[in-house]
Amino acid sequence: MLVVAVSLAFVTACTSESPGPTGKNTPSVALRVTTVPEADLTEHARARFESEVSDVLARYVQTGFLGNYPRSDFVASFQDFTSGAAEQAVGDIDVLTAARFEGASAVRATDLAATLSFYVVDGQAVGATAWIDFTFGVEAGATPRTVELGGRLVMDRRDDQWSVFAYDVHRHDSDARPTEASS
Repeated sequence: MLVVAVSLAFVTACTSESPGPTGKNTPSVALRVTTVPEADLTEHARARFESEVSDVLARYVQTGFLGNYPRSDFVASFQDFTSGAAEQAVGDIDVLTAARFEGASAVRATDLAATLSFYVVDGQAVGATAWIDFTFGVEAGATPRTVELGGRLVMDRRDDQWSVFAYDVHRHDSDARPTEASS
């Protein structure tokens, strides 16, 4: 299996007054991506598709969990979802994003891992499953919390764009019962 690390810059402690990342105070968390080997996919094509899907995952993590806190703009995390999946995801927003912690002082990624499996037709990836295992630290009140999000995001590729059309995830917050959402 091949492993690619995509560096993502995230802010570990933002408030509504902070302007965002400042460079020297912005730590990096690596999104570790492992791709299941596919004989019908060239190395060049695999690298390209892996990069494109990693970009979708990175945008989802950034808009769904990270950024300035407190915040209430979590719907933007579904920008790479198909319209049907996005509509359903809005109903599952408390499972799929950090919306439950909108009043937190900070949310930071502590571990981001994904395993990709591509569906290949005639040497082109037309679909992918991203098996995700994400962990976040939430600073809200006196007791920090841990949020774990695992499961899969299922994507298709149309007009050179990847979109999430289905999901099946489970989430566990250290202070709450596990929850699940699927489309």
